[in-house]
Amino acid sequence: MGITTKRKQLQSVKIVLPADISQEFLEDNIEGEAAGDHIARMLSQQYSNDLADLLINGDTSIASSDADAAFLSIGDGIIKQAKESTDTHKTALPGTITNDTYKDTIFPAMIEAMPNQFKRNKSELRFYCSSKVSEAFMLSLINRYTVLGDNALTNGNLINFMGIRLFPVEYMPDDVIILTNHNNIVTGIQRSMKVYSDFSKRKDLTEYTMYMRVDPGKIVWDDALVIASK
Repeated sequence: MGITTKRKQLQSVKIVLPADISQEFLEDNIEGEAAGDHIARMLSQQYSNDLADLLINGDTSIASSDADAAFLSIGDGIIKQAKESTDTHKTALPGTITNDTYKDTIFPAMIEAMPNQFKRNKSELRFYCSSKVSEAFMLSLINRYTVLGDNALTNGNLINFMGIRLFPVEYMPDDVIILTNHNNIVTGIQRSMKVYSDFSKRKDLTEYTMYMRVDPGKIVWDDALVIASK
């Protein structure tokens, strides 16, 4: 029996995040000169958040009129890849969704759509969803008056459905849920983040510039992913 494989190619792009800080700001703020380092750390965190957004919502065909078009058009994110691939598995979200719909309809349908060979190690699978979806599922458990419901109410910890962890992800839309192995989505980094700062005498400000060459994300094995959307 032969084995057929498909090559996935990572294509890195250079992403730049610039920021200018005036000398007046450094002089007048309560932190003084230390504010520069503080702002650099904040910029690094923002850079990380932006990459997560691009990984999920990137779309090279996004309308130029969209407020985030210049950024999100850098590359196609996981949602677009999953929707367009002929090898991923799709389920439709119902038009009307209540808190109970996730455990009664949506999650079971996604698990059923996943090929059996990828369900062997459920502890490695994740439902990637928005915080709103995760909270709605928790509320459905709270109404059951069980130990699991009590824990969801008092602790708010990540919870499982049929042995699969719900994993709320920032920037994930409320109308999209992805089921896959947590190792099945990768980011390619060709050049690690570089942070530079230069003081411009003529402009009387410090220029911070961050560079990174990265492929925001790829699905490793399309057949091992299920996407539920409208």
